Amino acid sequence: MSTIDEALRTAIREAVAEGLREPLAQLRTALEAAARVTKWDAEARGDPELAEIRQLEYLTAEEAGKLLRIGRHTVYKLVNAGYLKCTRFGKKLIFSRAELDAFMAQHGHHAAEIMTADVRRRLARPA
Repeated sequence: MSTIDEALRTAIREAVAEGLREPLAQLRTALEAAARVTKWDAEARGDPELAEIRQLEYLTAEEAGKLLRIGRHTVYKLVNAGYLKCTRFGKKLIFSRAELDAFMAQHGHHAAEIMTADVRRRLARPA
């Protein structure tokens, strides 16, 4: 093999590597994001109502409960206990999606605890 052929192959190899660098970086980012999808997220994709709720920036207590997979009254208990932050709009409580995402990240997207007497006492305590 001549030096010209070797130089040409090296140049082609570098051009291909440079041209693929950005698409490969995007693919890596997409794969890393896909790896972070939890089982809960995969289950939620099948529910069109929940998928619609997940697109909202601000939610009511009922919508927040559906997103967190807990009841509306449990959402109120979490607010009163200081675990969730919300804004009052008249008589309604409005929840920021960012706050709910932070709450879910802190608690690892796990299903709600069964409301035993011990859990009720813990929720009743101020944070």
